[in-house]
Amino acid sequence: MGWWWILTLAVVGVLIFSVFAFTLIRWFAKHEPYCNFLNLRSRRKLTFIRLVMRDHRVPWYVKTIPVLLAIYLMSPIDIIPDFIPVLGYMDDVVIALLAFLLIFKLTSGPVVTDLLQQARGADAPAS
Repeated sequence: MGWWWILTLAVVGVLIFSVFAFTLIRWFAKHEPYCNFLNLRSRRKLTFIRLVMRDHRVPWYVKTIPVLLAIYLMSPIDIIPDFIPVLGYMDDVVIALLAFLLIFKLTSGPVVTDLLQQARGADAPAS
């Protein structure tokens, strides 16, 4: 197989993965409570994760998801190595989005809504 085939396969793979990532993000942006999560500022997203980890209404197996995500993101072993332009980091974004999807699906709706409101309320000044 010549190097043109390898290059062509790599470009097609990048395009397919990019379309998948874009579609996943667009889907998140159109559905509740995912759109509320995406609209949070970065610090409030971390606050949401902290609230999930501390809330007694969240099952223990859901609390392991952010821990496993942090281990994966800090690990030098990736599905797609980070030195590959665009794809190296895009796979980390997709994995993180899928982890949050799992958190939302495995936790009851009212609990997620309450935690998102608490995280958003952390931005509001105390009155």
